[in-house]
Amino acid sequence: MMSTDEAPRTSRTRLRKLILRKDAAERGRKWDHLRSAEPVIVPRYSRATPNSPWRSYLQSSRYGHLPGEHAQIVDPEVLKELQPSFDDPIEPPRLLDSAGNRSARNKLLYKRVWRVILQHPLVPLAFRLTVLLTSIVALALSAKIFQIENGEEETNTSERTQSIVAIVVDTVAVPYIGYMTWDEYTGKPLGLRPATQKISLVLMDLFFIIFKSASTTLAFEALVFHNSLDRQVSRYSQALAAFQTVGLISWSFTFTVNVFRLVQKLGGGEEERR
Repeated sequence: MMSTDEAPRTSRTRLRKLILRKDAAERGRKWDHLRSAEPVIVPRYSRATPNSPWRSYLQSSRYGHLPGEHAQIVDPEVLKELQPSFDDPIEPPRLLDSAGNRSARNKLLYKRVWRVILQHPLVPLAFRLTVLLTSIVALALSAKIFQIENGEEETNTSERTQSIVAIVVDTVAVPYIGYMTWDEYTGKPLGLRPATQKISLVLMDLFFIIFKSASTTLAFEALVFHNSLDRQVSRYSQALAAFQTVGLISWSFTFTVNVFRLVQKLGGGEEERR
């Protein structure tokens, strides 16, 4: 009787002898004259077989032609004329150096931020609210300066002049900003109103920016060249100049964003989508 230790040793010896035999790889060569280059496919399941059990299933489960649909078989040259660049070779991406990668990342970040500014619905609201708040504060400061300067003996002062201009501009600007904010989110979209009406509303911002810049210029002129001896009026003038500057910058950004959003809605954003 063979022991348990000798059984694995005998199987390994037989396997070694089978591998080391010289005629082991030549046993199947005698059937080479009967081999062919065609793939091994069972004829019953071949596509060319008309009596395939899958043929009736495929014909019954396929979708039919749509109403009014016309189809024809064309040559590959016709398809190349329809899509000339479809067969062009694809260039592999080139590796950039660190400076190129940094510039590419900066460009990608700029495009992402610009896309958010143009497409986010709350961006115009943020700019409009900034202009509205700064205009209200500037109106209150200019009214306070006018009240103080109106009680003085000398009425023809630069502080009084710039306060009057600020009061006139911001008094008209505050309701206009409120109406534009309401129209931006509750008015009819561009497709349901004439494009000229929307463009005229956007261009109204340009006129207010002109008067706002004039008011800001008078505020800085009174602050720099005609500084009042009264500290209270001087502090109010500094605050008025600061709020007028913030409002002017916010209004300029509002106008810029509205113009680009309008151009994009009118179909001028092809370069951005590429």
